[in-house]
Amino acid sequence: MRTFFSVSVAAAAAAMTLAACSGAGQQAALPQNALGAMPTAPSVPTLNDRPPIQAAYKGLAALYVYDLATNKVDVLKNKTYREIGTIPESSSFAPTLAGSFIDKRGNYYLADATEVLEYAPRSQAPLYTYTVPSGDTINGLSVDAHGDVFVTTDNSTTSTSSVIQYFQRSNTPVYSCAMPGGASDSYSGVTIDSNNDVFVEYIEYSGSSWTSTIWEYAGGLDSQGSPGGCTASEILSPVSGYGHSLVLDNSGNLVAPLAEGLGSGGGVIAVISPSGSSYSISREITADLSSPLAISLTKSNKYLFATNYNASSTDLIVFDYATGAVVKILGTGNGLNEPLLVSDGPDSVY
Repeated sequence: MRTFFSVSVAAAAAAMTLAACSGAGQQAALPQNALGAMPTAPSVPTLNDRPPIQAAYKGLAALYVYDLATNKVDVLKNKTYREIGTIPESSSFAPTLAGSFIDKRGNYYLADATEVLEYAPRSQAPLYTYTVPSGDTINGLSVDAHGDVFVTTDNSTTSTSSVIQYFQRSNTPVYSCAMPGGASDSYSGVTIDSNNDVFVEYIEYSGSSWTSTIWEYAGGLDSQGSPGGCTASEILSPVSGYGHSLVLDNSGNLVAPLAEGLGSGGGVIAVISPSGSSYSISREITADLSSPLAISLTKSNKYLFATNYNASSTDLIVFDYATGAVVKILGTGNGLNEPLLVSDGPDSVY
C-alpha cells in the first residue's frame, strides 16, 4: 500500500537486533606472529570520534518551503515571511514527503523519491546529488553534526526498509541497516542527536489503521564502533497515526506529526519525551491541524513550522512551540500555493 505521493510506510516488532547492516572498513582476521601469539591490533578510531563540523552558519536567516504547485523552493525571510528568493527544481524532480533539511553550515538538502540534492547557501544549482540503491524509495532525511547524510528508504521488491549513512558528498554508504519492510511497513522520519544516537520512526499499516513506533540506534549505526552491529531498540510503543518528519528539540524531546492519512483530519504534532529507557507522548499540538505533513523547529525552539493538508489544499502553520498556539498561517499571501516541505536553519538539532 502506498501513501501520499507513493511514499511507502511501515512498522516493526519489539526491541531487536537488526542484523542486515553493512559497514565500510571492517578488518580481516589478524595473522599470528612467529611465536604463535596474536599481534596487538592498532587502535582504530570510530566514525563518532571525528569532531563535529565547526564551520559557522553561512545560510540565510530564512525559511525554505518546497511548493508542490510550482515545483520550486520558496525562500521566506524569517519573521516577516516575505519571499526573498526561489530555487526552481527540474521537471524530473519527483516530489515526495521524504523531507528537506538545513545543516549547521547553511547547506540546504531536498529529497525526492530516489535522490537528495544538496545546495550551498544562496545557490540555485545543486552542489551534490546523493543517490540511493536501485529499487529504494526515500522516506526520510537528516544530516548530523559531522555533516553525514542519513536517509531512510523502502524497497518493495526486497521487502526491506533501511536507514543509510553517507559521508558528506559521497555516494558510497558508510553503513546501511535494514529491517523488514515493504508495502505496509517501513522506516520514515530520522534524526540524530549530539551523542550520535540515531532515532527512526517506523510505521505499520494493520489493514484498518496506521501506527508508529520509534527505534533508537544508541551511539550510531555502527553500534559505538562495532561495524556490522546495527543494534536498535524500540523506545516508543505503538501510537496511532504516522508522519514523515522527526525532529529533536533543545530538551531532547522528539517531535513528530501523526495523522491517519491525507485529509483524514484529527492529526496532531506529538512531543515525545524520555522517561527512563523509553519515551512517551508528553503533549500534543492540535490547533488548526488536519493532516500535518512536514515540521521544522527554529534553533531557539520558539517557533514550530508545519505544513498541513486541509480538505483539498495545504497551508503552512507557524506555532508558538511552548504553548502550541497558532502565531500565523502562511499561504498565497506569502507566495505559497501548496507548501509540502519546510525547513528552518540551522536545524534545531545543532
